[in-house]
Amino acid sequence: MPRRISFRYVIPILALICIGFLYASYCDSVIALSPSFPREEIRDRPFDWRDIDRQIGTLDGNPYTDIRRVNFFSDGKYLNATFWLRGSLSSLDNGGQISYGTFIDGDSQTETGWQGVDYQIEISRQNGTWMSTVAEFSSLGDVRILDNKRLNGTVLSKNIGNYIPFSIDLSREIFPEKYKVIFYAGEIKSGNNNGSTIRIMDFT
Repeated sequence: MPRRISFRYVIPILALICIGFLYASYCDSVIALSPSFPREEIRDRPFDWRDIDRQIGTLDGNPYTDIRRVNFFSDGKYLNATFWLRGSLSSLDNGGQISYGTFIDGDSQTETGWQGVDYQIEISRQNGTWMSTVAEFSSLGDVRILDNKRLNGTVLSKNIGNYIPFSIDLSREIFPEKYKVIFYAGEIKSGNNNGSTIRIMDFT
């Protein structure tokens, strides 16, 4: 014959089950992911760099910072992108300073962040070393570095071709329900005057 469960154990068991359901529901609401979406594409015009300091268009950029296309998709946890460039990194000299990254508006409000930009995720090369940086902006223009680490050099070698792989951990932005992204490529070049530099960027 099956054993009967004493009534005095029923209430604690039911209480534990209810607590389990409540905890699972709480976790789902706290760790809610961003929306997922299939692969999409942004098309960008060639030869459309900007001289950041003078705020004018320029043709003085290099092919490896000229974005032609950006393909991107998300599984809700990561935003993955590929920057398709007009040229490869093979012509980059060892001292060149270049960067590829994104500006993210995580709440669609221009009052938060720096002119609406809440986060910046960037991979850059300086003095032959590739770095990955995640930064947060305040509306005052102050910057908080959330993460800064050295990348494996083989990931972005000169032999990689005319593309740059990019992945953004959306947990850094607390999995926004809606967000705007601007992709960019940039470089710092020597100017015509002694010691001067020119900052050139290509934005999608």
